[in-house]
Amino acid sequence: MNESITDFSPTTPSQEDFFADLCFFKSFDELEQEAFPKDAYYLFALHKFYKKEALLSNRLPHLIEEIECKQNRAKDFTSWASFCRDLGLCSFIAEAAGQYKLADSLACKMIKETELFNNKFFDCNKNNYPLGVLLPLAFNLAPIHRRIFLANELNNQILSLIAENKFSLSARETSLTLKALCQFGFTSTAYSLFSSSVNKISPFSLLGFITSTVLGISWQDSSPGFSHIVLCPNFIKEFESLKIKFKSPYGKIEISCSLVGDGFLYCFEIPRSATVILPSGKSYSFPSGNHKIKIPFLCQNDVNT
Repeated sequence: MNESITDFSPTTPSQEDFFADLCFFKSFDELEQEAFPKDAYYLFALHKFYKKEALLSNRLPHLIEEIECKQNRAKDFTSWASFCRDLGLCSFIAEAAGQYKLADSLACKMIKETELFNNKFFDCNKNNYPLGVLLPLAFNLAPIHRRIFLANELNNQILSLIAENKFSLSARETSLTLKALCQFGFTSTAYSLFSSSVNKISPFSLLGFITSTVLGISWQDSSPGFSHIVLCPNFIKEFESLKIKFKSPYGKIEISCSLVGDGFLYCFEIPRSATVILPSGKSYSFPSGNHKIKIPFLCQNDVNT
């Protein structure tokens, strides 16, 4: 294979780790007794789960300092992509902390930096990123009209790795790749990668992937504290059936999926209202309670960008 997946830092946080850590292993009271990580993604996750505005305000100056340091460093492919992602996260954190002028400034800077990133690294002649497609897809940096094409490129690269039995992906690469493959409808490839990676990446990443990507508890898009829940299932038929539950600040959220004909039965118990976004991009609203819907598997022509 001529192109690498990406030049990717193994220390870059994965959202799936945060999901498993916050949902299944620690309460906020326990987390308060520890030194909070400096990373913006962890702070973003904590707010999404527990809605702690004071925590955001206390940490925001440090995050801005970190952002300024990153801006002054020479930007290679990986660090620049991460910088763009961090700008977006800090913009959200600033808005949640009530600092709207700062939030707007960071959002504008993110748009500008993303444009500069693509000007430097996106090859218009080949319609591709020579240094790898994963980070532009995972961090939503890629031009919208090219994302399906790039997702196909990523899928082909992973299929080649599987066929050659040459897995060179780090744990973080694997976590982000699994999510990207599911997002664009390549669930069979995702399952093959998942099966080949069970013993190579942390159980927290795998558990987070199943819960947030496959079963669809989208804590990133849900309102802080799960006051409104967003569910985006991307069920993988090879799993046949899955079930998960956890206690949100407003009560238990329980999800199960099972194969039914040419699709899957999606059952969910929710303590608050929810928006369910299907793989096709169509969305539906549901009140609190128990619900069941049948969802067809995604056809490649129906992929939502």
